[in-house]
Amino acid sequence: LLYRRFVRQFDSSEKFFPGDNSRPEVVKHREAYKVAAMNSFRIIDQLLRPTGENGATKNGQFRLVHNASKVDCPPDLFRYIVETHVDQVTEVEEVTGRLPL
Repeated sequence: LLYRRFVRQFDSSEKFFPGDNSRPEVVKHREAYKVAAMNSFRIIDQLLRPTGENGATKNGQFRLVHNASKVDCPPDLFRYIVETHVDQVTEVEEVTGRLPL
């Protein structure tokens, strides 16, 4: 449900309106939904964080892509996480020596 809320908010932030889309009310609408979508994503990010030490590296760095690949993550959300954290795709997990994908 949280993922659906994120998608609806993100899609609303990209919505096009008839006429000039640079009008202040359109820009305000888009900005409000973009902020709401990012707040929803922060909640998703916190839910994917481990409660113990298992999801962090030895230096304490959290890898969202690694943890998202370990749980039952919706494909669209996983794709968004990969697109926004491309640098983590090639990072090897120190414990297992595996890539996230």
